[in-house]
Amino acid sequence: MKAHQRIIPIAASIAIQLCLGVAYIWSVFQTGISNSIFSGDNAAASLTFSLLLATLTIGSVIGGKLAARFSIRNIVITGGIILSAGFLLASFATPETYWLLWLGYGLMGGVGMGFTYSTTIACAQKWYPEKKGLVTGLIVSALGFGGVVFTPIVERLIIRFGGQQFGELKTFMVLSGIFFIVCTIGGFVLKNPPENSESGNTASTTITDVSLSPGQVLKDPRFYLVTPFRFFRYVVRSPLPSSY
Repeated sequence: MKAHQRIIPIAASIAIQLCLGVAYIWSVFQTGISNSIFSGDNAAASLTFSLLLATLTIGSVIGGKLAARFSIRNIVITGGIILSAGFLLASFATPETYWLLWLGYGLMGGVGMGFTYSTTIACAQKWYPEKKGLVTGLIVSALGFGGVVFTPIVERLIIRFGGQQFGELKTFMVLSGIFFIVCTIGGFVLKNPPENSESGNTASTTITDVSLSPGQVLKDPRFYLVTPFRFFRYVVRSPLPSSY
């Protein structure tokens, strides 16, 4: 198999994960959203981000299950459309229709991110079964780096669109377009390696050897060692609203 055939899915996955990094810059939106939509109620504004994190987890599980039955391409594109539509819907929120933020950014945004997050990682691992740790590290680090990339972009867009007078909502509309373009193009080039290829056979064998059912996972002591670590890891990574 030619080298570029394996690099393209990794590059597409990294590009998509960079977009998903927007999930961790809610503090940039918090103050403006709180003042313009929730009349200064920080708790109500923060609920938007909490919903996104919760549904991101659910979306990751569902996306992973669907990816085992359908093509990676379809799941990623579907996730991108849900994510894009969610941010677009959130951009139309007003003080009277504040729930559009919870539905669009929180619920739909989280599900869309979850679909694309889990499937891009799984796809990359299949192309480089001999370097699963490396490719997983590259893709997951792109998620964190996405926050670094998008923070200054989002801050400039908010100022350009009117600061804290609904500038955040117009920025959601721009992000919606970016997500749609990146996830659609990235989704079209994502696919599992051919079954008769060296990568495909190795990946298939590896997955078969270590695959566990949900019940078996819950009975494995290692699950209870890893889960608390992951939980507190995300507590540390979650940004506090800048107005607190």
